[in-house]
Amino acid sequence: TGKIIEKYGPDADQDEKAIVGGLPNILKWRQPNRGFEGLARLPSGKIIAAVQSTLDVDHQTAKKATFTRLVSFDPATGKTAMYAYPLDLSDYKKSSDAKIGDLVAVDDNRILIIEQGKDTKKQMQNRIYMMDLSKATDLTGKTFENKALEYAPSLDAVEKLGITPAEKLLVLDLRENGWNVEKAEGLTLIDAQTLAVASDNDFGLSVKLKSPKGDADSPDDYTVDDKGQMMLKDDAVKTKLEINASKGDESHSQLWIFKLDNPLF
Repeated sequence: TGKIIEKYGPDADQDEKAIVGGLPNILKWRQPNRGFEGLARLPSGKIIAAVQSTLDVDHQTAKKATFTRLVSFDPATGKTAMYAYPLDLSDYKKSSDAKIGDLVAVDDNRILIIEQGKDTKKQMQNRIYMMDLSKATDLTGKTFENKALEYAPSLDAVEKLGITPAEKLLVLDLRENGWNVEKAEGLTLIDAQTLAVASDNDFGLSVKLKSPKGDADSPDDYTVDDKGQMMLKDDAVKTKLEINASKGDESHSQLWIFKLDNPLF
C-alpha cells in the first residue's frame, strides 16, 4: 500500500533536462549500472549513499580516478554534501574495477562499507572497512585545474588542494574468512561484534562477453541502444553478451554471519 513520496536525481546543468533534481549534477557521470549501490541512514536522520564506482566524467576518468563519491543527503532540508572514499589503486588493474557493495552506519561519522572488485591478477577481493567522515572535506564546488576532481592524478594531488578524504580502516577480509562468491552486496549490524553479509546471485544468471573491445572486459562497460546494438561509450561494437545459468555457489543467495574479535563500539 506504499507510494513514492519524492524522487531525487542529479540537478540539470545549463542546456540539460532532468526528470528530477535535488542531488549534485556531477552524479550524472556515474558509470552505466553503477549508481547508488550502498545506502545507510545515520542516527541523525541524514542519508549516506555511495556511488558504486568511480565517476566517468566526460567519459575520461572512470579508469584513473582515485576515489569514488559518497553523498550525504538530509531529507528534512534537502541539503547535500559529497565526500571522497579513497581507493588503493595498487589493488586494481584499473580504478573502475573497484565497486562498493553496501553501507551500514555505526554512528553519525563512522560507517561500515564493503569494497570489492578484481585485483591485478583478476582475483576477486571482498573487504569490509570502517570509514570515518569526521574529518572529511565536502567536495561540493571543489575542482582540479578547473576540472572535476576525478582528473587529479593521485590522492596526494587531491589532498594538496586542502581536501581530506574519508579515513578507512580494514575491519574484515571476507575472502580470508571463507567467503567464496563474487558479490557481497548486503551488510548490517546484528550487534557491536557481529555482522551479517548477504550475496547477490544476479537471479542465478551469469553474463560473459564475446569479442570484448580492448580492455573493456566487463559487461558493465557497455550499454545497449534502443535497437539492441551493443555500445561502448558512443561507438557501436561487435561485442555480444552470452547469458548462462550460474553454477555452484554463485547460483544461490547466501547469508553469512561473522563474529569479530573485538566489538566495534
